[in-house]
Amino acid sequence: MTKFRKALSRIKTILSLSRNTSLKSYVNTQEAIHHLAQLDWRIEALETRMLNAEAKLSSQERLGDFLKSGCFTSGQARTILQMRNQWYASVLPTPEMPSPAALLEKTVSLEEALERLEELAPAGFPVWQEAFHEGEKMYEGLPVDSCSLEGHAVAELFRLYLQPYLRGNVLDIGCGPQPIPRYLQSTMYPCRIHGLDPLGNSEEHPFDFYKGVAEFLPWESNQFDAVVVATSLDHVFLLDRSLEEIRRVLKPDGCLLLWVAFVKDAKPYDPYAKNVEKVDPYHLFHFDLPWFRELLERYYTFVEFMDVIEGGQQEFCVLKPKS
Repeated sequence: MTKFRKALSRIKTILSLSRNTSLKSYVNTQEAIHHLAQLDWRIEALETRMLNAEAKLSSQERLGDFLKSGCFTSGQARTILQMRNQWYASVLPTPEMPSPAALLEKTVSLEEALERLEELAPAGFPVWQEAFHEGEKMYEGLPVDSCSLEGHAVAELFRLYLQPYLRGNVLDIGCGPQPIPRYLQSTMYPCRIHGLDPLGNSEEHPFDFYKGVAEFLPWESNQFDAVVVATSLDHVFLLDRSLEEIRRVLKPDGCLLLWVAFVKDAKPYDPYAKNVEKVDPYHLFHFDLPWFRELLERYYTFVEFMDVIEGGQQEFCVLKPKS
């Protein structure tokens, strides 16, 4: 990119000098004026092309700079995400809608999955189940502060964040009981949505919905182009198992798209311990940034992340599965 900028600068300098020296080889004033007019037209056309090239280049550079420069307010995040999406739309080809052919599925009922969870971590399972039922009560009536509903400030930002990555077959883990989560509405590219949640039923959704948990996904391996988990990862029981399952169902070139919130100094979570306790009525754990990233890097490579300050520090990130 630096070489490209230097080349553009040199071309601009040459064009500027051409304006000043073009008249010297002409004796006839009318001929010189005509030549200068032609030269100006060509210079203007070249400069327009260069400005367009610079605009695309600077958009990409500003994107990288912004995403690495720390936390953003909602207004700042909205601006950079809109700019990023415009840049992606200008350079990425529009994919075709995936065929409606059914994905390869595994037969795993919610009841069977819950039985397996209890077998894997018997001491912590009743505690998680209690937190799950509290969350179930909270979601009755779709509370206004649900991250899936229209009007939630960060949900709107996450919708913008997801836009370039929602293509092909997309799985939303923890999609909730509402028909379509706000962050999945108005996608940039054609995609086919699939949802999974222990709450709700298929009649409530206009997409393929499965009642289940992240620890036992009812699909064969390498099925999805993208998996979305929006503020749901801190509600699973077995974090390691969930991250492994998501990696399994992703295609090798697919991506995991996360929205998580952090609580400073939150302790690392061990669901296999004998003394698992809730940290609040709905959670067995909260994420803290250091151990969250360390955990994710066991299974994935960070491609992009953006921290947003809105009711505490929250992070959006894009990850590629490790082989």
